[in-house]
Amino acid sequence: MIYKAVFFDLDGTILNTLKDITEAVNFSLKKHGFFQKDEKTIQTYLGLGSNHLIKNAMDGKHLELFDVVYNDYKNYYLSHFDVYTKPYPNVFNFLAKIKQKGAKLALISNKPNDICTLLINKFYPDLFDVILGQTNKLKAKPNKEMMLSAIQKLNLNNSDVLYVGDSVIDLEFAKNSDVDCILVNYGFGYLENRKDINCKTINNINELEECL
Repeated sequence: MIYKAVFFDLDGTILNTLKDITEAVNFSLKKHGFFQKDEKTIQTYLGLGSNHLIKNAMDGKHLELFDVVYNDYKNYYLSHFDVYTKPYPNVFNFLAKIKQKGAKLALISNKPNDICTLLINKFYPDLFDVILGQTNKLKAKPNKEMMLSAIQKLNLNNSDVLYVGDSVIDLEFAKNSDVDCILVNYGFGYLENRKDINCKTINNINELEECL
């Protein structure tokens, strides 16, 4: 293998979480008198973390209510994180295969760290060596802090790592971190019609094997 480690984004890359996210957001929006949003709209808010998600879902209005809207969203999501969420096809077997070959695996997401941990333990138990979600200790993607932390935890060099995501944010994150990147076309990043993506893209996770 060219790379010693493969690091992955979560939402839209290894798990289709959109419906559960939308349900949690709309639960809180409805509770506090905001208009609910459909899945396609929520999808456009994803990638920059939960604060960004909720502020956009609130249409940037009545932000004095942000904390309570955010907390109700997160508490609902914590207890309903796996109602509709599914792994994308072939991902589990692919991860198990490359781990068996000796690759280190890390999860780096702007989703809250406690929710990331729940999701990985439910759908990909014992596969990831490092799970890094959003906390107040490290800056969110596309800042490079989470990448550098994962690289340090696994005693790697930047050149040892391939990052796999589904959005322009993920590509910017990899570039900021001086790490190679591949993007999946099937996720939440609306990459299908983008002609300006200077990065290899794949349609199925199994296509990744030839790049490793």
